[in-house]
Amino acid sequence: MKKNELKIYLNCILLAFFSKKLINYIIKIYFLHYVGPRLSEPPVVLLIYVIWNIH
Repeated sequence: MKKNELKIYLNCILLAFFSKKLINYIIKIYFLHYVGPRLSEPPVVLLIYVIWNIH
């Protein structure tokens, strides 16, 4: 493997890692914003807890 190929490969891994982090962050913000008012309902809390820990 050439040095350039390795660099591209590493960049792809980093990009994938950060985009996953970003997507998770957006999902969490979305849930907090839209499900926040209904947080008193136990099933909703459980659902958020499960989703939060899957990522």
